[in-house]
Amino acid sequence: VPDDGMRSAMQQFCGAMLADRKKFKIEYMLMMVGSGRNGKSVVTDAIAGVFGDDLVSSYSPEQLFGSSSHSLYNLADINGKLANICDDLKDKDFSGGEFKQFISGHKFQARHIYGRPFVVSKIPLMVCCMNEIPPTTDDTMGHYRRLLPVLCPNQVAEKDVDYELPVKLATEENKAAIFNWLLVGYK
Repeated sequence: VPDDGMRSAMQQFCGAMLADRKKFKIEYMLMMVGSGRNGKSVVTDAIAGVFGDDLVSSYSPEQLFGSSSHSLYNLADINGKLANICDDLKDKDFSGGEFKQFISGHKFQARHIYGRPFVVSKIPLMVCCMNEIPPTTDDTMGHYRRLLPVLCPNQVAEKDVDYELPVKLATEENKAAIFNWLLVGYK
């Protein structure tokens, strides 16, 4: 992310994963936008690795807000997580009321498999990596004000790709450094 302002916004948003959403109203979805081989997924995977699978889910907006019967189960699974990080967003419209409610932290009906319906009250922040911002049928300010695009225009040349970087970032020392970066963003 070459732009200082976007880097700062990204750090603040990621730091907000540590915030109590009952105290702070956070109504943004972080959109990391750029063509492939630029490190978007490496960064989001490293952040997810700090918290682990118990605190980070990886559903696409379509899996959460689509008409599929699994949407209710997926919504049940995200309850209480700090973040939902979608590694590769498809080029589909996910705008509309449910998207806006989710991003704003509103409660949702959900159910566990073979379980009774319940209300999801602890909505995670959403981060999505994408090549392009998806088309939308919602041209309202209510939709666009919830999007926090961070442009990732650079590509890593094949000769400079470090295929071991994800493993290096997963060490305890580097996870602690990433957590400290998140903490600075939170503050």
